Amino acid sequence: MRIAIVGAGAAGAAAAYGCRDAEVVVFEAADRVGGGSPRASATARPTTTAPAT
Repeated sequence: MRIAIVGAGAAGAAAAYGCRDAEVVVFEAADRVGGGSPRASATARPTTTAPAT
């Protein structure tokens, strides 16, 4: 069975994993996977500060 998945976000990745016994092709418009998931590194620092009280 051949399956096409559009989008490599969380849902697309889960669908691809669930169909791993088939021939799966994932189409993604961006140059990375992850969709709209937030990204941060282990060394990321906050870019905003709390308002003074």
